[in-house]
Amino acid sequence: MKSGAHATHPADVGGNPTNEKMDTEQVAHHQWEKEVRVMVDTMYKGTWDRMRKMMEALPQDVYTAATYYERWALALIKILIEEKAISHEELLLKLGYTGTEEGPPSEPMYKAGDTVKVKKEYAHKTPWERPHLRTPGYIFGAEGVVERVCGSFPCPSLLAVGVRGNTASLYRVRFKQADLWEAYEGTHDDTIDVEVYESWLMPPSNDEHDKRRKTEAIKKNPHDYAKYSEGEKPQYQRVIEALKTVLMDKGHITLDALRGKVEAMDIDEIPPHGVEMCVRAWQDPEFKRLMLEDSQAAMKQTGLDESGSTTDEHKHGTLLVVVENTPDVHNVVVCTLCSCYPTKLLGKPPAWYKSVSYRSRVVKEPRTVLSEFGTTLPKNKTIRVHDSTADMRYLVLPERPAGTEDFTSEQLAGLLTRDALVGVTVPLNQ
Repeated sequence: MKSGAHATHPADVGGNPTNEKMDTEQVAHHQWEKEVRVMVDTMYKGTWDRMRKMMEALPQDVYTAATYYERWALALIKILIEEKAISHEELLLKLGYTGTEEGPPSEPMYKAGDTVKVKKEYAHKTPWERPHLRTPGYIFGAEGVVERVCGSFPCPSLLAVGVRGNTASLYRVRFKQADLWEAYEGTHDDTIDVEVYESWLMPPSNDEHDKRRKTEAIKKNPHDYAKYSEGEKPQYQRVIEALKTVLMDKGHITLDALRGKVEAMDIDEIPPHGVEMCVRAWQDPEFKRLMLEDSQAAMKQTGLDESGSTTDEHKHGTLLVVVENTPDVHNVVVCTLCSCYPTKLLGKPPAWYKSVSYRSRVVKEPRTVLSEFGTTLPKNKTIRVHDSTADMRYLVLPERPAGTEDFTSEQLAGLLTRDALVGVTVPLNQ
């Protein structure tokens, strides 16, 4: 039986159709991405299951737009707020969402009779959680006419997260029912009046295509991820910078410590441990047997802990599994739900390993994906894909190339790359 079931969340991309092509280029991590890793390592001591849950709880549009490390940062914010290490108010103040209780409220931007358009996204939306909305979704993007200015009131969405002192003008805006509902059965003159805060309003669009607002929630299936693609450009840099500033203000981290840990991370960008284990397995049949049967014991022999990661959770639960490539079988590793990866052995996962294209495609078209890395396998060779979705981390032991019997350890190490230990390539001269 072939399932073909659709994903239930944007994180679950295995086998989903995607328009993204494989980009096998090795991309260096940006400074802000390294800083996010340091903030997570410094501030979070819990399990990665909780961290993943916090990422999955992000608003769908945020999850889809955010890049990999932006999700880490937004999940960390949710956890730190929940643990009362920081507050909504502290972050929002750093983001400029603040007002003053002194002096009269500002003058309304609009007057009765003005045509206005409701924004499709709230200006004070916090990307780490769903906002407290007092504007109904059926008018998002719609144009209406200001029926009256109701006065100035505290902003409810900011009050909901503890930011006080903000006042905003409130309007009654009149919309034509026929502009809101695709199959409205009343007259063209039927209207509905809705109270809308100024932060939700903007001048009307000149684009005629936008004038008849159709409710997106009715027309679009929110669970249709067929064309889901991961964010490519950072969207939430201000939020990450605000988080860093709040943590420094509260004494949780210092700028010097942040810089020092980033520098240490640069030095150990791709640790040699995975390559060292594979070279030893090629040279020592007894160690190879041990590595395949009990990788934890093999790691202890090399002076590593029992995990391929650096997090507390993995030290106490995650197991390394070594899979061997043979003349008949080729192994390749993926994590379709996030990017589980033996970081202590192989360093930080490359951009392609975390990409939607790799995670969605390699489970259903592995030969095509491998070919995009320049790896062409015989048609009669079995391919085994290992989806690292829980508490296992995988290391591929490649086939030792013929003619290398007299190679030194250093020469053998020169044949191995990180990509070969994931299974998307083979040793360099094979």
